Amino acid sequence: MSWHTLTLHASAEQLDTVEKLLWGMGALSVTIEDAADQPIFEPGPKETPVWHQNRVTALFDVHADMEALAAGLIDAGFPGSLTDELEDRVWEREWLQRFQPMRFGRRLWICPAQQAIPEESASGEDPVILHLDPGLAFGTGSHATTRLCLTWLDSQCLKSKTLLDYGCGSGVLAIAAALLGAQSVTGLDIDPQAIIASKDNANKNSVTDRIHWHLVSNEPVGRSAVEQTQVDFLVANILAQPLKDLSHQLLACLGKGGRLAMSGIMIKQASEVMAVYSKALRFDPVQVLDGWVLLSGERI
Repeated sequence: MSWHTLTLHASAEQLDTVEKLLWGMGALSVTIEDAADQPIFEPGPKETPVWHQNRVTALFDVHADMEALAAGLIDAGFPGSLTDELEDRVWEREWLQRFQPMRFGRRLWICPAQQAIPEESASGEDPVILHLDPGLAFGTGSHATTRLCLTWLDSQCLKSKTLLDYGCGSGVLAIAAALLGAQSVTGLDIDPQAIIASKDNANKNSVTDRIHWHLVSNEPVGRSAVEQTQVDFLVANILAQPLKDLSHQLLACLGKGGRLAMSGIMIKQASEVMAVYSKALRFDPVQVLDGWVLLSGERI
């Protein structure tokens, strides 16, 4: 089976009208992408950010009259749409072909469930393998900030320790910590879908008994949510502004000697974040990858 696609461009102000128009024409799905390489950072509470310029792609049944649909868009004031045919594929298998086993540090690996690490890499120190398939939330280990955090986790002595993952996403960091020996792990996120994905991934990796997941608000959180218990390690792969806003809450989770790792920080933002934490942390050398940094250090 195949489908037809119809793609057009729309400004932020036009987006709602375009979506309603396409759904009204019988679209099976509508996808919105950035058309101008504009980054969107952490949204505020109740905000739904959109790009200034958007590429909108609608999926239609193979029997749809695409010429008539394109003409309808012109009549509605949206010329210049493009049509194409989309062949049916096993999309999960397509994704898995691009997602190969990845190594972080000395022994930590992320692999799709049906793949194994390369034989030449299996010798020597016993590998720690985290199985991860496509899910509901971002976080396969391919983004630079996640790679920095995973490599940092691999370098730490986590055996019998406690760890908090603030902004757990797909749960990849929390699960990696448990597989690397952490005795008790807590994962927090503001997105219900992230908690669902994290629980599912933890179950696939047989670490559900050592990880507790909690949904929190997007506002700085109080003692009832985070600060009741201090942990040995804390990793927060979020963004620079939330890291600054949440500094009091995050530091309160660490006793003297506790270790904190923060990422989601661009190089130009590193000094600002370090300044906020400078009185409470003894910083390690800054780690840099693809324009992103990881800041880590010991609680003074």
